[in-house]
Amino acid sequence: MRKVVQLTSILMRMQPDSEIDIIANLRPQKPVRETQIPREFLLQDLCEKRHYRRRARKLTMFITFLVIYLSALTIDRDITSRSLARRTIATELLATSHAPSGITFAQITDGDSFWDWFGNSLMPTVYSQTTSQGLPRSPSQLYTIATRSTVLGGFHVMQQRYFVVNSSSANKHELCYRSLDQLRDSKCLSTSSYSTDAFGTVSGVNASDDGFRTLGMFQYSVNDDSMGGFQTSFLYSSTKGEAEYAKVKAMQTYQWIDLRTWSVEVTIPAYNLNLMKLVVATLRVEFSLTGGVTTSSVIQVVNVQPYNIEYSRNLIRVVYEALYVLHVMYFIAAEMWNLCIVSGGSLRKYISRLGMLEALGEILTIVVNSLIIAYRWYITMYSTNLREKIVASSSSYVSMIGLTDGDDFFVGLNTFNVLVLTTRSLVYFQVTDGGRRLLHSVYSAMPDILSFLPIYAAVLIGYTFVGNMLYGLTFPEWSTLTKSFYRVFEMNFGLYDPSAIYDAGGVLGMIFIISATIIFCVIMLNVFLAILMSTWDSLTEKEAENVKVREKYRDKMSYRELIGLIFLRESVLNSLIGMVVRLESHDTISRQLFEETWRNEYKNVSNWLRQRILRWYWNNSNDTDTHEASPTTQAQQKANSTREKNGPSMPPPLLHEKSAPNETSQQPGKFLTARVSPSDHCD
Repeated sequence: MRKVVQLTSILMRMQPDSEIDIIANLRPQKPVRETQIPREFLLQDLCEKRHYRRRARKLTMFITFLVIYLSALTIDRDITSRSLARRTIATELLATSHAPSGITFAQITDGDSFWDWFGNSLMPTVYSQTTSQGLPRSPSQLYTIATRSTVLGGFHVMQQRYFVVNSSSANKHELCYRSLDQLRDSKCLSTSSYSTDAFGTVSGVNASDDGFRTLGMFQYSVNDDSMGGFQTSFLYSSTKGEAEYAKVKAMQTYQWIDLRTWSVEVTIPAYNLNLMKLVVATLRVEFSLTGGVTTSSVIQVVNVQPYNIEYSRNLIRVVYEALYVLHVMYFIAAEMWNLCIVSGGSLRKYISRLGMLEALGEILTIVVNSLIIAYRWYITMYSTNLREKIVASSSSYVSMIGLTDGDDFFVGLNTFNVLVLTTRSLVYFQVTDGGRRLLHSVYSAMPDILSFLPIYAAVLIGYTFVGNMLYGLTFPEWSTLTKSFYRVFEMNFGLYDPSAIYDAGGVLGMIFIISATIIFCVIMLNVFLAILMSTWDSLTEKEAENVKVREKYRDKMSYRELIGLIFLRESVLNSLIGMVVRLESHDTISRQLFEETWRNEYKNVSNWLRQRILRWYWNNSNDTDTHEASPTTQAQQKANSTREKNGPSMPPPLLHEKSAPNETSQQPGKFLTARVSPSDHCD
């Protein structure tokens, strides 16, 4: 075998250069890279690797945190069971009628229709003693909605009333003031404040009998939730509902709803034992100054026993929330370490090290998630106290407004947190080339976009006012400026069908539709896309030049090497960066210089790790200064020397030389992310 190798070597020495090239290329080789790597490129690349390591480690922790947080949030919200409970209550209270007239809540148009619905539909829903088949209700079916949700204690009714003012000159600040003689000194209703005056009449005469004085809903009062109004509660009945029906009759007799009624609000709390969900239905009837009536409803579903571990789903939820709290504590500890130890307690250095946006994202994430944990603890304690109050007084009405408002705030807090985490996730995906290029294109296009936005906003606002003036009286979707703004925004993307407003006729309407379509769908949208595409093309060209430089001096890292880089100690990369910085007297660095300097300055690095890092920049085909070349390698090197007779291949001069003052072309060695900073050697 040795004789065959020697014979092959002799034959190779006898071949001309062209045949040596053929023999050398018969065996697949890694591309031969430059043996001399520019110092600035090496420093930039090491800084990029350190930056990638930080991003990748943060991304790993961020994904873990996101999975745990979203899992806990999904279990907490439990949209499926909540929507089922809400839909059942909404169907029974809003769409079903027990009145002989068949009136539903949405069909209320005046005071008389309200009493028809209230006394003949809502009251039987709660106080009926028989089922729909005429059979007596069992004790478990009493005071239930749809036989599954039990009304807790009863329901609450409250009225707000208009404030009455005189239209004399003393009330010029009120809209009620009139300058016409025939309208002066008359009374009118004002929305400046609610009325607190007691009321109650019988056929237009103030009521004063003993029966009226026992009705507290005609007197202004404040409940436990500090909500003031003319209110009363309908509780569990000891007379099978007869006393409650009599109260409704008395309210009608003494005209609890009259011309000064602003709104009537009915609040019904019900608990579904099967789904373990509290449903609070708030039905509101508003009487406008023009005599119109508007009905609205809000049905909220709350989990009042989130930590009842007898339910297996809650046990899983407790585990997720415990892991979530631990992750938040880790984030707090990590940022305190970065601020107090790494940045030396300097907030300015901390921000410059991470960047303004990333530092703001870290701080905002910690603050919002800490608020979520604190508020979750508070609302849990509140619901526990509320549950104890309900158990202690099962036959009295307990207001649930504080609990539902707290749940709304908790939902808003989590919504904001999810949006913040979504935005931060885009930053973390800079670990990929495509993600980095995409974000750089957005950042680069931001100045042009900011200069374009005022023009776009001016046109958008102008068409909003025009649409409101032209169609506000005819179409409800254009009746307010906010609705008009949304419709114009829809027209921008072709989502709004203008057929209805076109059929309304008018030359101005036709001009409005055609001009809006041309300006928004043709001009504005295409200008915006042109800004993004021009920036993307420019960055693509720059990135292509950078890729050529990278391929010349290093191979693309494999997935195995990337994973190894993630688990590499940052102190190793810091030592390499510091070592390259201290080699400032060398324009280029060879493997021998790099390895010898590293061995002399840092001797506690294992030989295996040292060789792995050296292979980032020097493969076995160009490390001839430390390894004996094989015959095939010698042939390849001889072929390279033949192709380089005019001199050795030099790195791009712009890597280590300053450009001319009037030079405007893109520099091949100037990278998009890594720049040398005097304080930390990396940006």
